[in-house]
Amino acid sequence: MRKLKSYVGKKYGKLTVVKELPSVPYEYNKWIMNKRWFNCICDCGNKLDVRINSLVKGNTKSCGCLAIEQDLS
Repeated sequence: MRKLKSYVGKKYGKLTVVKELPSVPYEYNKWIMNKRWFNCICDCGNKLDVRINSLVKGNTKSCGCLAIEQDLS
């Protein structure tokens, strides 16, 4: 079994990964897969749980405060 990459301490947008949460199994074409979830803290102080692929692909960059900041500009 291959070793999973550690994302703890890495920053994606305004989010910093704090810890990995238990994996959530799901079925895909009769294969059982696991989605990796991480607990993150935003620069504004809010905490949220995010799937790692959302962070890496840039789909989730903040807790929502970034959208509010951009609307105010």
